[in-house]
Amino acid sequence: MSVWGDWHTDMFLRLNLRTLLSPNNFPSFAKDLDISFRIWTTPTARVQLEADELFQTLETHCPVSYEMLSQNQVNDAIGTHHIFWQEGLIQAAAQEAFVLFLPPDVAWAEGSLRHLGELAKQGKTAIFFNNHVRTNIATVLPEFERTYTKDRSIVTINSRELTRMAVTNLHPLYTAFLRDSPNFPYHPEIVIWPVPGEGLLTCFTAHNPFFFRPDVHELTASRMLKSIPDRDKVHFVTDSDDLFMLSLAEPGKDRQWYDENTPLQTLSVMKWYSQYTAFSCDMMAREFGNIHFEDMTQSKWKPIKNSANILVDQLATGRELYHLWVALSRIGQQCAASLLGVIFILRITRRFLSPQYKHVIIVPAEEFLEPIIHELTSAMLDLNRRNDVIRWLRMFVWPMRDFERRVREINIFRGDVTFPLVLEDGRTALIDLDPDNYRVRAGDYNEIVVARDLTREPSGKSALPDFIHRTLG
Repeated sequence: MSVWGDWHTDMFLRLNLRTLLSPNNFPSFAKDLDISFRIWTTPTARVQLEADELFQTLETHCPVSYEMLSQNQVNDAIGTHHIFWQEGLIQAAAQEAFVLFLPPDVAWAEGSLRHLGELAKQGKTAIFFNNHVRTNIATVLPEFERTYTKDRSIVTINSRELTRMAVTNLHPLYTAFLRDSPNFPYHPEIVIWPVPGEGLLTCFTAHNPFFFRPDVHELTASRMLKSIPDRDKVHFVTDSDDLFMLSLAEPGKDRQWYDENTPLQTLSVMKWYSQYTAFSCDMMAREFGNIHFEDMTQSKWKPIKNSANILVDQLATGRELYHLWVALSRIGQQCAASLLGVIFILRITRRFLSPQYKHVIIVPAEEFLEPIIHELTSAMLDLNRRNDVIRWLRMFVWPMRDFERRVREINIFRGDVTFPLVLEDGRTALIDLDPDNYRVRAGDYNEIVVARDLTREPSGKSALPDFIHRTLG
């Protein structure tokens, strides 16, 4: 945990610690697991912590150690957080232990940490937490202290009570994250749908594991799971009844995220989303958080979840399209990249790609597409001819397993640097095995191979649209 500065130290002692020490939170967590508590802080903040009677109670549950920060480290808060995160990961991995980075400025629902301990005992090694809400401290803290007094006594607050308090005191950033917000943040890590009279449904498009074993799970540079070797070991806490955390922030915090933005659109998210590992993102994005202060009425929640699933498909498909566009542009296939742009504008990407399956896209070389690119584009804009072009283009998109099986069949008795791949329309694509053009990576799901030539097979029946026949002569 990092605790320094007047504001964070005050919030930790005034709110976090009071809820953290409720019987079924940290005391239960420490009883179930062999844990240590490590705090990155300053000498001044350490004196404040150790003088607090409630904090002294924390020390009776587990060993507490300190890492002292210099003023330069305090001035570079983001860089310092990355450093101690990495130190914590290394230490936990060496001990084959879990790591849990606790924020100082939150309040915990009763039973939240007990639930984490139970999941660890069940053999889970990576736990994601999709149920937290940032609130406006200007309104939520007075309400909290009116309800639970201003003294430093331990507070036991059930999830429904804390959830209602959070939902009725949303921070401006979280109102900007609402699906229909006209000022959606430029860092769209979460999308929120209100469920009238019952709570919020949340979708995290990109999220770090909350409680996990770093010796088991390798992380990417953006701290996402690099791979998921065993899905049964990964758990998503999706019900606020099990675990809920209310986060505090001042009203203007992160205002630049949403100050001059537009509504949520796939186009505005594509590039941002491409920096994250697709495997873990796509799995996590469909594990919607159910943040509720009443019993969930399925007739209310189901249509909202359906809408959320549609959005996840759109965002994931847009991300993969962007990966393909970047890869095609990088290897000089500008005509194919232009076609992708038309496909995106027409919103027909899902007729070619499914974001959760691996594909190999056979791309006709630039010299083949260049003479027909304008006709192809015109036909795609013409509703009477669009389906003909779509059928033709779809035969170049192969499920990766089918492509690899065909490659093995062709190359069992051949040692050529190229091999013929007969397409559905009777044409043969001569696939170049040069590493610069063969199986070019385009994100986590798709690969590109460039067809150097397309020749008519004498016995093949072409399914090309008429205008392509005329252009090719």
